[in-house]
Amino acid sequence: MQKNKTPKRKDFVEIFGIPYATLNDWAKSGEDNWRFKLLDFLSNLTFDEIEIIKNRSKKIKE
Repeated sequence: MQKNKTPKRKDFVEIFGIPYATLNDWAKSGEDNWRFKLLDFLSNLTFDEIEIIKNRSKKIKE
């Protein structure tokens, strides 16, 4: 995995442990489904950003 690239569905399987078939269902569920929106949101992030969100490893400074 390259940290500055955006992830593919197979990367989400590794990162979150979600079965590939489930991710495909989410991708086909349509824009009004929250799972589709979540997958779309995560697909636009880099690997570093996903790790920060997943681990809550960085604090937001005001």
